[in-house]
Amino acid sequence: MTSSDTDFLKSYTTDYCAALHKAGHLCKLLYYKDNKELTHAFPSLKTNLPVGREVMEKMVAWIGQIESRNQLRSSSSTD
Repeated sequence: MTSSDTDFLKSYTTDYCAALHKAGHLCKLLYYKDNKELTHAFPSLKTNLPVGREVMEKMVAWIGQIESRNQLRSSSSTD
C-alpha cells in the first residue's frame, strides 16, 4: 500500500494497513512525505516521476517475495 502527505485517503490507507496487520495478514505501507506531487494513487497515475517508478518496483519486489514464500510453503508441505 502507498500513501503520502497529500493523499486525501491517507488515514484510510494507514488504518486499513494497521487492521490487516492486526488480523495477521501481510501488508506493507510505503509512506512518502513532503512531496505535493504525490497525490492519491500516485504510483500508477504519475509513472513519469522517478518516485512513481520506484514505488512500482518496490511493489513488484514485495509481491515476488510473497510468491516465493508461498512456493516454499507449498513445496515443504508436500514433502
